Amino acid sequence: MQILRRTIGELIVIVALRYGWAWLALACMDSAKAQDTGHLPNWIGFGAASRTRFERPSGLAFVPGNSDTYLLSGLRLTITAEPAAWLRVFVEGQDSRSAGAGPGRPNFTNSFDLRQVYALLGSDADAGWGLKVGRQELVIGSERIVGVNHWSNFPRSWQRGRTGSERLRKFQGFAQLRLRFSGVWSQPRTFAELALASGDKSPGDDVVQTFELLYPRAHPIFGNTDQLGGRNLRHLRAGAELAPTSGLNALADFQYFWLDSTRDGLYAANGRAIVVPQPGAFCREPSAPKSTCS
Repeated sequence: MQILRRTIGELIVIVALRYGWAWLALACMDSAKAQDTGHLPNWIGFGAASRTRFERPSGLAFVPGNSDTYLLSGLRLTITAEPAAWLRVFVEGQDSRSAGAGPGRPNFTNSFDLRQVYALLGSDADAGWGLKVGRQELVIGSERIVGVNHWSNFPRSWQRGRTGSERLRKFQGFAQLRLRFSGVWSQPRTFAELALASGDKSPGDDVVQTFELLYPRAHPIFGNTDQLGGRNLRHLRAGAELAPTSGLNALADFQYFWLDSTRDGLYAANGRAIVVPQPGAFCREPSAPKSTCS
């Protein structure tokens, strides 16, 4: 009962903070519009976005009965200034909170902080040139190595590590095939993808083979449930997408996962080990004979 009262109290605080900040931002923008343009140049803009998500995951860390229930919420306030055609300054603050999450769950809370603050000289359009300096989103390719991961309650930070005298021998790669049937009703598209992130085949030696996650966007590359990450993992994905009308898309896919090394662990989307290897406990595939397990 005490936990229930605490959770309800946290929910009330979150709702008050979320919509209180949003109401204040909208009130400021309405007030600014009502004033003379001399007090607020037309090259300054304000924005606000709020989102709330309820989750009830079960079978956490692949343990039966291990479930949780919590509410996630986030608020972003932005200021954009474009005093000249060749200059734009962008500032974005973010406040993320959670209520009801049990012990041992990831940290979903981050008090109000600067998420982005940068100056753009020139143009960020493909046809132009530009120089962007400051704290900003980083996106490289398909975001398997470096991405934004908007699904997270707040963006993750870079981490620094040291391997000492250990040698590194790790890799990640993927191959993708896409087919589009033009001139056919619903414009069907099919795709197939195979990805591999190396695992450590000889734990305890001086060669590190487990691929290290940097800043990837696991959602939805490794599924929409965000259970697994690209470490010691082989991943097969295939599916099809239909667009019956201009405003309707339908997607269905199949995903299959197995370990690259049975001597290494199984890792979550954030890189944390969720299953630690035990001698004879891991097989690459469920149907493999026990004599081939390590």
